[in-house]
Amino acid sequence: MKHLISINDLKKNDLEELFAQTWSFKELLSRELKKVPSLRGKSVVNLFFENSTRTRTSFEYAGKRLGADVINI
Repeated sequence: MKHLISINDLKKNDLEELFAQTWSFKELLSRELKKVPSLRGKSVVNLFFENSTRTRTSFEYAGKRLGADVINI
């Protein structure tokens, strides 16, 4: 699934897979090193046309947690 518009678009197995992934991220919070190498060696460029410190910071934080180099424009 490329885009999720509504929770009604999800099947039972989609929800089960989503919840399984959330448990792995919960376990990540208990580790000393809270990064995963999912995006290691990749760059993420965040471009926002409206000022939103909270959104920009959230996207930057997520990219860094996934191991990416993050550039904010």
